[in-house]
Amino acid sequence: MKIVIPKVSCKYGAPMGRMSASDVVGKCKLQRMNMSSCGCYDEGGAYWGCGDPMFVCEGADGDHIYLRASSRRDAKQQLIEKFPYISFYR
Repeated sequence: MKIVIPKVSCKYGAPMGRMSASDVVGKCKLQRMNMSSCGCYDEGGAYWGCGDPMFVCEGADGDHIYLRASSRRDAKQQLIEKFPYISFYR
């Protein structure tokens, strides 16, 4: 099941990134975010700049954590280091 990234609503330009939750609970969904053709904006219109691919993790409570990682494996490792009790759907 795909994680839905909400559209941003700004009067003046795109916001810089999005707020991440401070914690995630339960089994989580992790997916690479779809970015614009230039690779700097997510599908909801938030600006991330250039760099490693963006990933989003959605916890059982619906909270999101955004991170940059070279691969899904790297993203999982970063999240496990920060949240030792996290688990993931395939």
